[in-house]
Amino acid sequence: MADHPPEKGISIILPMRDERLLARQKIEEVILEIKDSNHEEIIVIDSGSVDGTGEIARNTLQESSLPKNRWEVISSDFPGKTRAINLGVSIANFEIIVMMDADAICTPGWLSVCYEIFTNSEIGLACGIENFEDQNYLKSSEKMYKSISNRRRLRQSNKSSIVIAEGSLCCFRRSCLANNPLDDRYNADDTQITLICSRNNLRSIMSPSLEFRDNPDNSRGDNFWRRVRRGRGITNALLRNLDLALPRNNQINPKEFRNTASLYLIAPWIPVVFLSLCLSIYSEIYNADFLPKNEILAIIIFLFLLICFSSNFIRSYLLGCLIMVLAQISSLTNSGKDAWNTDRSENYVR
Repeated sequence: MADHPPEKGISIILPMRDERLLARQKIEEVILEIKDSNHEEIIVIDSGSVDGTGEIARNTLQESSLPKNRWEVISSDFPGKTRAINLGVSIANFEIIVMMDADAICTPGWLSVCYEIFTNSEIGLACGIENFEDQNYLKSSEKMYKSISNRRRLRQSNKSSIVIAEGSLCCFRRSCLANNPLDDRYNADDTQITLICSRNNLRSIMSPSLEFRDNPDNSRGDNFWRRVRRGRGITNALLRNLDLALPRNNQINPKEFRNTASLYLIAPWIPVVFLSLCLSIYSEIYNADFLPKNEILAIIIFLFLLICFSSNFIRSYLLGCLIMVLAQISSLTNSGKDAWNTDRSENYVR
């Protein structure tokens, strides 16, 4: 692909690592959407895969009706999603960039929606919204958290601009990066871009017209640590851009930035402080010795568990707090930096 100023069109970047179970289906899904147009290209970044993902992607594209000048498969020996995005952007030919996760199944028609969104020159980034087809998903703490986050981001989109984007389906203007790569020392590439857009007086939105369905990994444990990894990236992105809380540095959404930074950086510690106070009170009462010691501790534990399991909303809140506390601690220790592992099980199905 030639190195020249971006043209009008869309470059679809598919970062993949060890996605042999999903690579073909995802690429075929994208081809089906763009095959009748001539202004889009597919760029697959095989980020240090060891399961043949790159070969599967290359064979799928070679067997398709898409001409060779409309696709590229690049293999990188250095894994990392942000590195993969930077590499894809650096060789993209078009102004509008679409990033998609391999396990995001997009609702047909997303291509025309992307074009329509960016007819508005005020928009720098637009992300999709997950469609919870199975309402039972909402019974889980993770889905409850996502549902609440989506409602908050839709409100922010209507008022001004979002701060935290949904990275499973995300499109943005390449020019807003001004040829500066994203910081690959940490992840949260989508949130990095929303903050860059705010600095450049461009809005970032969540579009209800950009729908996708996500099939979660079979391993809850793996999913938990992926959320910690993402939380670590969000933590770093927010901390490195705290000046955006000031209107003179952020004319787009300073209030939303302050609220979001408080929600992700400060609010997660509230349960920790509450529990510490409970233990402190217990210690004082223990020393006072006017109530049976074991009964006091049993009451505290019972009340705490009652609060934890009284509703799915509270469980979701506490789980989110735990994730962000772990993310912030690991961010300080620099542990697990950009540890991008998909770990699909053999019976994973879309």
